[in-house]
Amino acid sequence: MGFGRDDIKPCHFCGEGMGAKGVHFYRVKIEQMVLDLRAIQREHGLEQMMGGNVAIAQALSPEAEFAQSMSENEVLICADCAINPQYPALMVEDK
Repeated sequence: MGFGRDDIKPCHFCGEGMGAKGVHFYRVKIEQMVLDLRAIQREHGLEQMMGGNVAIAQALSPEAEFAQSMSENEVLICADCAINPQYPALMVEDK
């Protein structure tokens, strides 16, 4: 995962350019997921039918995924803003 000229953006929180407050910064990706409850229930039911043998249930299961991605957000954060504990929670709400 490289980082080129097109990837350079200002800090998501303070708006300063990367490098304005030091050479360290973070590229953060937050992905909001939602569980597929029906798939989980089907998998659990199959495990019960197999007498609790998870390995056999996994081999016979048609389920591949138990969660779906709802949204994702990737931002750059300068090192100064990254140490502020309220900012990661704000990233989820921004999307």
